[in-house]
Amino acid sequence: MAGTFYGGDVGQLRQLAKELAGGANKLDALSQQLGSTISAGLWKGRDGDRFRGEWSSSHVKLLKSATAGLEAASKVLLANADEQERASTGSGPGGSGGAGGSVGAGGSGGAGGSGDGTART
Repeated sequence: MAGTFYGGDVGQLRQLAKELAGGANKLDALSQQLGSTISAGLWKGRDGDRFRGEWSSSHVKLLKSATAGLEAASKVLLANADEQERASTGSGPGGSGGAGGSVGAGGSGGAGGSGDGTART
């Protein structure tokens, strides 16, 4: 019976992590740029004041939350890449098959892991 491979390409995981971190940096820079433009008050009157208030109280928080989410996802991917690499080389936790396949859950060997970074079913 042929086995099923579980795991990820370490290089691809790290590349995606890099792209997510880069997206977070771009989003943060854009948020700051927009904030400067909006706070300059080019839009006069009550509607402009209301928009600036909404920007400060709501929109900026949403952008910061999205940035933090991208940064967190990048860190998780890097941790998973490290874990996958350890499992593939047979060194460190997860190399002999743990109880799960994600960060903090026993290593990427997974239940029934073979110790070489793959799990077979």
